[in-house]
Amino acid sequence: MSTPFELWKGRKLSLKYFRVWGCLAKVLVPKHKGKKLGPKTVDAVFLDYVETSYALRFLVIKSEISGIEVNTIVEFRDAVFLEDVFPMKIGIPSSVSLDDSFASTSIPEHAEKMTNVGVNPNSTSLTHEESDIPRRSKRARVVKDFGSDFVTYNIEDDPVTFKDAMASSEAKQWKEAVKSEMDSIVSNGTWVLVDLPPGCTTK
Repeated sequence: MSTPFELWKGRKLSLKYFRVWGCLAKVLVPKHKGKKLGPKTVDAVFLDYVETSYALRFLVIKSEISGIEVNTIVEFRDAVFLEDVFPMKIGIPSSVSLDDSFASTSIPEHAEKMTNVGVNPNSTSLTHEESDIPRRSKRARVVKDFGSDFVTYNIEDDPVTFKDAMASSEAKQWKEAVKSEMDSIVSNGTWVLVDLPPGCTTK
């Protein structure tokens, strides 16, 4: 059975850019590419995709590069993904018994007390009595610590012009993106190609 994308485009959707959420990634820091000595990558957890560029968003969990701290959010393009390793995964101990945890929970005899609401024909106020005993959750709260610096680093900027894009290291990807966009525009009838008026040029 064909997907809507296949019916619309006439080809299968490429999944080569999809990554496993939460997996470990070795992220290459661009400004350190030219350095012969010292670390060039940081260990991070893949979070999601950046909507405005080809970059990916990561949470740094280990860094030996100056200027990139642990527990900060960064955006980079180049990374090697270890899609079977999940550094932030928390396992549930097998010794925990749900029956035992519920059995040990005691409910106060008068946890909540309410009285009937009295309505006075000559008054619009309602009276009720609420219990002073708060209801507490039995689940343990896990505090998520992203550090004091919740910073986004975006070192590489996207090319501004087509000429810049064709001169960049991602020229092949830019060509594919342009072709895909043009095919979509033509198939939707957004633009119609016509001859130039007399005396006009494309420059």
